[in-house]
Amino acid sequence: MTSKPRPRARRGSGSIKKEANGRYSLRYSENGRQVRAPLQFEDREAAELWNSERLVRAARGEWQDPRRSSELLHVFAERELAGRTFTPLSRQAREWQWLKFVDPAFGDWALNKITFEAVEEWRSGLLAKGTGEPTVRLAYNLLKSLMQAAVEKDKITKNPCRIKGASTPRTPKRPHVSYEQCMTVTACLLPHLQPLATVAWWCAARRGEVLGLQWRDIDLSTGELHIQRQIVQVGGDLFETKPKWHSDRILTLPEPGLEVLKEHRARVERTATDQRVFTNLRGGDLTPHALGLAWRKARAQVGLTHIAFHDLRRSSATAMLAAGMDLYEIMRCLGHQEITTTQRYLLENPAARPARAAVFAAHVMGLSKGTAETG
Repeated sequence: MTSKPRPRARRGSGSIKKEANGRYSLRYSENGRQVRAPLQFEDREAAELWNSERLVRAARGEWQDPRRSSELLHVFAERELAGRTFTPLSRQAREWQWLKFVDPAFGDWALNKITFEAVEEWRSGLLAKGTGEPTVRLAYNLLKSLMQAAVEKDKITKNPCRIKGASTPRTPKRPHVSYEQCMTVTACLLPHLQPLATVAWWCAARRGEVLGLQWRDIDLSTGELHIQRQIVQVGGDLFETKPKWHSDRILTLPEPGLEVLKEHRARVERTATDQRVFTNLRGGDLTPHALGLAWRKARAQVGLTHIAFHDLRRSSATAMLAAGMDLYEIMRCLGHQEITTTQRYLLENPAARPARAAVFAAHVMGLSKGTAETG
């Protein structure tokens, strides 16, 4: 007598077995192999209920193997951050954010235990303790990027960092700074730094980009200026890197800036093309930190303490717009990737308001007059 073949178990349905300790274990199919559930159950009904919930979540695409998602965040983060490419300054910033804020809160948590509620409580706690909003935002974005990497590597099914607006900068709009105000501060700098600030304004370059300029980057006959590197300071160390966002670009330095640069060239009497255009008094590398100290001292002398060195760049961009330059051309001059970044850079010029009002009034009254004559 031939025995009837046993009915084939439904894929993923699972099998339940009573163990010697009186509890029940569950085995189920996961990606073609038999897997044991990560816990034991009081009775068969509890095992069946757990397995039913697993099947429902799997059908929705929400099921995650508990063994994969139980990896500790600090283990995952160490491996993940080591594989990412950062500039020296960015890497230092990420390490500080991790050690100061993220690791103490979640480093020893399993990835699947970090919930939306836990993240929300952590962020609210930092703000309540007086940690600045920009600092909290950067720490939150670091955690968010790590959890997103965990999602993409099938460690978890959903990123718990979903707080609306938590990743968006809320930087207040900078006040308008005129060319005259920038030059007033510049005039109070030491003589060897004045050409640097003037050129920075006329080419609207970042501080590190101006410090990275070499004489071979500039054609003094045409004013063509090639920005292809920047100087970054991390602690006491200087690094030469590509410009931010790899924004290599060629600019034409306007005549006022070019004349200042020619005078500076005649004074320094350097012949090597790979020499820095701007140096310290000993001819060595001028550091971002030293330039920042000098700028703060100069602005204090004339009572313009609200003007940051970076406002040279913002002020120049605003003047470009007032001169009628196309917004996308300004974006290329600044080396931005997105037009929205350029729009945030542009400052409100109070002097332009009356002119705008007059143009608006003339336009409306002209239309009104034309309508009246037609009628």
